[in-house]
Amino acid sequence: MGGKMAKSPIPVIEVIAGWPDRGGGISQYMRYVLEENAREALLDVQLVLDPRGRDQAYKTAWHLPAALFALWRARGKGAKAPAVLHIHIAGRLSVARKCAMLAFGKMLGFACVLHYHEYGFAAHLGRMPTWLRALVIALLRRADHHIVLGAIEMERLPPLLRRDRADFTMVCNGVPRRVLELPRRPETGRILFLGGLSERKGVSDLLRALALLPPPAHLVLCGGGDVAHYQALAAALGVADRCAFMGLQPAQEVQSQLARAQVFTLPSFAEGLSIALLEAMAIGCPVVATMVGEHPHVLEPSINALVVRPGDAEGLAQALGNLLADAPLAARLGQAAQARIAAGFTSDLALRKIAGALAPFAPVTE
Repeated sequence: MGGKMAKSPIPVIEVIAGWPDRGGGISQYMRYVLEENAREALLDVQLVLDPRGRDQAYKTAWHLPAALFALWRARGKGAKAPAVLHIHIAGRLSVARKCAMLAFGKMLGFACVLHYHEYGFAAHLGRMPTWLRALVIALLRRADHHIVLGAIEMERLPPLLRRDRADFTMVCNGVPRRVLELPRRPETGRILFLGGLSERKGVSDLLRALALLPPPAHLVLCGGGDVAHYQALAAALGVADRCAFMGLQPAQEVQSQLARAQVFTLPSFAEGLSIALLEAMAIGCPVVATMVGEHPHVLEPSINALVVRPGDAEGLAQALGNLLADAPLAARLGQAAQARIAAGFTSDLALRKIAGALAPFAPVTE
C-alpha cells in the first residue's frame, strides 16, 4: 500500500497501447485527461510506454520487450521513489501485454494501478480455459489498485479477483468541457459513425439500415478496419454513392465531422463507455445507439438518445429516419445529451478521480 497522500504532482508512468494516435478510444480519452492535466498539474507524467505499437498487433513482438526495457531503465533512474505505473488494459491480446507489464513492474518495485477499459472484462476472463483464467487472475490480483469505467464492472470484478471493493475506484470516461461549447452546423441527411469498422461495431447493420432510408440520407464512416469489405457491402446494397469511408481521422477532424452531422450513430454489439458517443453527446448531436456495455450509465432512452437493439437494421433505420425528419425531437435529445455529459462525464472530473486513485501509492517526498 502507499504512504501519505502526495501533495505535489504524482509521478506517473502511463502504459497505453498505440499511443498517441493509434490506440482508439483509450488513447483519445487519455489525451483528453492529459490535456486537462496540463492545466491542473495533478500528475507528473514521466514516461508513456506503448507495449503494442501503432500498427498491427503482430509488432508486439518488438514493442513489448522495448517497453519492458524502458521500464527497467526508468526504475534505475527513479532510485528510491519510483513513479506509479498506471496500466491501461482492455481485452484480448491487451491482457497478455499488460499482465507482462504488471508482473515486471511489480518485480522492479513499482506500485501498479490497473485501469480497465473493456466492458465485460469479467466475462472475458470467464471464456478463458480454466488454467489460463487462474493465471491471469493471479497476475491481476498483484495490482495495488484497480480502476473500472462503470458500475457494472464495479460489481463484477472485486469478487472475481477476490479483492475488497475498497481496492477499486470507478472513473467514468469523459471529454473536455470545451467540446460542449463547439458550434454545430448540421448538414441535411448526414449520418456519422466513428469507430473501427467491424461487425462488433454493427457496421453491416448500419449499411443495411442506410439502404432502407431514402436520400438525402447518407453515411460518413470515420475509422480504420476492413474498409474494403464494407465498401464492397455498400456497393452490393446499392448505397456506395451515399457512403464516405474517411479512414482514421485526427481529433480536430473528428470534432468537425461531429459538428456537421445531423445524427450520430453507434449500433455496437459490445462497448465499454464509448468516447465517440460521449463526444457526440457533448457537442449536442442527436444519438442513435445500442444499450451495451456501460452505455446505460449515460443513455436515457427517448430522453437524451434513441436506442435500438444490436443487430436490428430495420429498427436502426426507423430511429435514424425519425431523427432526420423530426427537428424538434433531434434538438430536444441533443440538449439533454449535453446536459448529461456536463453533469458527470467530463475529462476534468476523470483526471481528479484518477489522481485520487493514484495518490495513495505515490512516493512520499519530504
